[in-house]
Amino acid sequence: MPRYWSLTANPKVYNVRKALADGEREFYWTSKKAKMGPGDGVVIWKAKGKEETRGVVALGEVLEPPVEMELPDDEYWTFPMEKGREPRVKIRVVLPPSLPLWVENDTSGVLRSLAVSRATGGTVHKVTSQQWRALLDAVGGWPRA
Repeated sequence: MPRYWSLTANPKVYNVRKALADGEREFYWTSKKAKMGPGDGVVIWKAKGKEETRGVVALGEVLEPPVEMELPDDEYWTFPMEKGREPRVKIRVVLPPSLPLWVENDTSGVLRSLAVSRATGGTVHKVTSQQWRALLDAVGGWPRA
């Protein structure tokens, strides 16, 4: 049975919107101690940072279980990160046409129900199956390949 997670992208550290706009669709994302596994669903959450908006910029699926690895190098890092090994999962993202969905514009209330919307830290948060279904409804479903 799949589990669901939100993964936070802090624009002070990583420019996930540019990565998505440039066509990036697979990422290695820190999983911390979360028991993530293949088939789990993920919400890519852009934190506010210095910008005015926060919310969901992509949905995704975990492709591989966590593996200890170095921080991958790419051009989207906005803050030099310290290299170090930590558990990361490989994810594939999809972009329903109604994304991004910002907290300020969400009339369904599903975004405010997510733990990540109230968090003041952390990068991985649980999402319930009910929240996942409500989010899929709010964004028009999972896009077909």
